[in-house]
Amino acid sequence: MSIGETIRTAFGALGASKIRAFLALLGIIIGVAAVIAVVGIGEGAKRAVQERIASWASSHLEVWPRWTGKSYGMLTPADADTLARRLPLAREIVPRFSRMSNIRLGEESISGNSVVGTTGAFARANHLDMIDGRFFTDGENDARRPVLVAGVRALHYLTKRTRLTGEYIWINGEPFQIIGVIDSTGGMESWNDVSRSFYVPLRTVEARFYAPDPGGQGQLVTIGILARDESRITEIAEDAERILRRQHKIPFGKPNDFSIENANNWAEAELGVAQTFASLILGVAAISLVIGGIGIMNIMYVTVAERTREIGLRKALGARRRTILAQFLAEAIILCTTGGVLGIGLAYGAAWYIGEKFAWMVIVRPDAVAMAFGCATLVGLVFGILPAIRAARLDPVEALRHE
Repeated sequence: MSIGETIRTAFGALGASKIRAFLALLGIIIGVAAVIAVVGIGEGAKRAVQERIASWASSHLEVWPRWTGKSYGMLTPADADTLARRLPLAREIVPRFSRMSNIRLGEESISGNSVVGTTGAFARANHLDMIDGRFFTDGENDARRPVLVAGVRALHYLTKRTRLTGEYIWINGEPFQIIGVIDSTGGMESWNDVSRSFYVPLRTVEARFYAPDPGGQGQLVTIGILARDESRITEIAEDAERILRRQHKIPFGKPNDFSIENANNWAEAELGVAQTFASLILGVAAISLVIGGIGIMNIMYVTVAERTREIGLRKALGARRRTILAQFLAEAIILCTTGGVLGIGLAYGAAWYIGEKFAWMVIVRPDAVAMAFGCATLVGLVFGILPAIRAARLDPVEALRHE
């Protein structure tokens, strides 16, 4: 029997039991889609971190409150102002205050979204790409203007529109006029994509919501320090530590109530975590492919049992062992390759949905698609070979007697 005839016969046999064939396909479809989607999510996460390291983290320091054994230290706008005056090696000082707030735009509202109070230095330090409008200025911050810049991914949960300059967003019941929208391809700030938050002038936040007080309501989450020369980043960190110890009146020999970290260190650590996590999830997805293969093998054993008399009749009419072997092996491979094609389609659909729904960067790599499809074909070959061998070895006389 020729290869073409073998494939046509295999398709005909599978078509005779469409529901069973589809159920056998499900494991392969899900496994292939999971492998491709997981690799795509992991690649997107790595790409985002790599861009951050290349364009931002190597010249950036972050000052954080630190646990002193009894309580956390506190960073205030006064600390940021002092650093700006006394740290000439710094190009920008970027204070950041953050709270989860209720947001409303027209009839749509969301709760628990990040609202960040900062200054115009935030835009200069992060090289933001604006879809619409502009970022607020230091003058608008000093004047406590009720203006707002929205990240496009944060807006995604309220509206699909991105041209919103002049409209109003309500934060905890207070109106703020939108003056700009940040693109998701902008710079990276801290561990989050800047397009995931809403930004308002720091002084406005203090005046309207959280005036600084000893209880910590007005304390900053962090102070970013952007170096003029990244080769002097260690010197800048030492100068900033000395300035803040004096500002916080920390006695000699006592530990700091703040920490200063090179953003490059934790960005690289985040890259390692992203790679490890992607590898673990990829392993789980690969297991689903193996489980799908076991399902294929089970279906093929059932098929062999049901078609025992047919196999005996074909052998009695002169069919060779290799012909029977080729047919059943072809059925298993066709099942898996069909599942692979459908799984690739599902993976592309899942990548699009994840990108739209959750605003994640998903990069579907051609080599991941080829690997997943190749694995699906290999699964068909490996898990189809035993049932095919069993069919080929059936004794024609015994097979014809089978009820």
